[in-house]
Amino acid sequence: MSDILRQVDEDLRKDRLKSLWRKYGLYIILSISALLIIIIFLQFYNASNKSKYEKIVEEYLKVSYIDNFTSKLEILDEITNSDSDFIAAIAHLKMSQLLIDTGETEKGLLNLEEITKNENYEIIIKDLALYLLLLNKISELNEIEINNYLPQTQIESSSFKFLFMELVAIHSLISGELNSSKQEFEDLLGYPD
Repeated sequence: MSDILRQVDEDLRKDRLKSLWRKYGLYIILSISALLIIIIFLQFYNASNKSKYEKIVEEYLKVSYIDNFTSKLEILDEITNSDSDFIAAIAHLKMSQLLIDTGETEKGLLNLEEITKNENYEIIIKDLALYLLLLNKISELNEIEINNYLPQTQIESSSFKFLFMELVAIHSLISGELNSSKQEFEDLLGYPD
């Protein structure tokens, strides 16, 4: 008797599964197909982006081996127009460095200032550009200009906090404000970090 009940129970389950498959089978197949298509598309998209970014990085690295200054700037300028804001920002920084190193300091400093104002670039790149800009202009700026470039709130929130504090102290020293400079260096030494 129990074998008959077990057989009936199995038949009922099979009938339910067949009924569910007839009712929802097409939807299940379409869902799985759509999921597979999405996964394949994402893999293809990621691979093509990776390949594109690898080419850009190769171009960036190639700049180090080129002797012609104009060619270097042209390649870096092309890279600054790439889709990747991070890679573009790094190329922009490299252009600034090349310009400053070859005596075109004003162009290089203007380039650094552009980087600090670019809303698409990451804050750490913008802070690095600001640091390099101030480092190159430290003896030319007065205290008001330094404070305009480096408001206290920006110093406190920056990854370059201690470097910015050091720049302010060095500026005070260069300006002849020895007491102020001494206090700023002592404040800097007071940080446990």
